[in-house]
Amino acid sequence: KVKFTTKIYHPNVDENGRVCLPIISNENWKPCTKTCQVLEALNMLVNKPNLGEPLRVELADLLTQNPELFRKNAEEFTLQFGVDRPK
Repeated sequence: KVKFTTKIYHPNVDENGRVCLPIISNENWKPCTKTCQVLEALNMLVNKPNLGEPLRVELADLLTQNPELFRKNAEEFTLQFGVDRPK
């Protein structure tokens, strides 16, 4: 399973950091799946949300109906909850 430890404002990540990532779902998982494939899928999902299967419907709806407000809220959320990268 994949989980964000820092809060993220994203339709495919729930309030506890759990991610809706098809490549790691029970029906799609294969023992030969590589870590790099999971990370690539996660990177793609973060940058291009899957609005067809959101964990947070209200965020998916906002992104669809008012992308500018969604991005503004996401920026404010990041400033409030984001953490610096370790050095």
